[in-house]
Amino acid sequence: MINYENEGGNVLNTTLHAGVNLHIIPTTQFATTQIVVNFANQKDQVDIAGRALVADMLETASAKFPSQTAFSTRLSELYGADFSAYVTNTGSIHALRLTLTVVHDAFAMGTNSLLADSLELLAEIIFNPMGDPQQGFDVTMFERQKENALDGLADLREDKGYIAARAMLQHYFDNDIDALAAFGDETLIEATTAKTAWAAWQAALQHDQIDIVVMGDVDTQLVQTKLAHWAFANRKNTVTAYFEHPLKTQTATITAFDDIIQTRLVQGYHVAVPIAERFSVYVFNALLGGLAVSRLFLNVREKAGLAYAISSDYNPYSRLLMIEVGLERQQVQAAQNLIAVEIERLQTELLADEELTMIKKLMIADYMANLDRPSSVTDRVVVQFMTQQFVDETEWVARVQAVTATDIQMVAQRLVPQVMYQLTEKGE
Repeated sequence: MINYENEGGNVLNTTLHAGVNLHIIPTTQFATTQIVVNFANQKDQVDIAGRALVADMLETASAKFPSQTAFSTRLSELYGADFSAYVTNTGSIHALRLTLTVVHDAFAMGTNSLLADSLELLAEIIFNPMGDPQQGFDVTMFERQKENALDGLADLREDKGYIAARAMLQHYFDNDIDALAAFGDETLIEATTAKTAWAAWQAALQHDQIDIVVMGDVDTQLVQTKLAHWAFANRKNTVTAYFEHPLKTQTATITAFDDIIQTRLVQGYHVAVPIAERFSVYVFNALLGGLAVSRLFLNVREKAGLAYAISSDYNPYSRLLMIEVGLERQQVQAAQNLIAVEIERLQTELLADEELTMIKKLMIADYMANLDRPSSVTDRVVVQFMTQQFVDETEWVARVQAVTATDIQMVAQRLVPQVMYQLTEKGE
């Protein structure tokens, strides 16, 4: 996977309340209007599962639309509007994100404004959820959503690649909160009740940093007027995405066993490169394993035939570079050796101009393609305001182009191996 930052561009920013900000992106590029409401707080084990279940509840019903059928009917009345609610990690920030996509008024029949009606529906979802302060969320509906969440976790246990990656993260972060998925884990979900989830939602409404993004050919005055009446209050909540974790003095090597056909190898490296130089790491990651023409893909998978799948990913917030491999058990040592050889080559040999140019072209092409997807644009705007890292399209391309072969070598030399994790089949 390769990494992208957030483009700036023509964004109209308004402070509705302290800690509650509106960002309007006027554009005629899309036939839809997308509205995103993002609630951000520091990741906390106490309420992480509660916030995840809140997202499930908000996506299902509200006081005015008290069943999934009634809720879906209202979306259909808005010309097939699409609504989603989910949680995600951005470094050490836990975000609960609501997204409503509706067609532009010009494509609808009738006198009512779809934009105005959509904002009213969002207000209903946010401020009038299905429940009350005494009992919390509607218990019957909540228990159903909780059961669905646990069923989803049970399904994930069959995804051995996911299990191996999460296990590596637990060893990398020493089972710290930073190792948790955005939805928590089975124990935390089991412990969450309708009342504790309700309390987590009320805390988010009162204390989270809130960013609202509206993108489309919209009446900016209408948007500002409608949102000015939303019942948010001032809050002080400065969230931080970037975090440091104590490095291990020795690389941890772990082998675990499971009923598994394909062995999973996951390696975790700390990248000792300052955040200001992160674009060098982005290009390095794309070169190493982030693209289908990467060194690991071509040399470990295609040429040597040592893996069914191999890729790398870089998290700039924790400075963790992760290599994931799916392979036969008997090929593990050979694959590890060849991965080490490829990293050593990047540490000792300067990259040829032709290869570096190709990698940059592919990164830029992928980045530009993302700008044609409304959700990619709005998500990046949300992230840039959460992280306070503002890089517009022109600067993003320029910073990728500025990366040199010497920069790539520098990144390779600053890889610090931390965890080598292997999930393999049980012995006879």
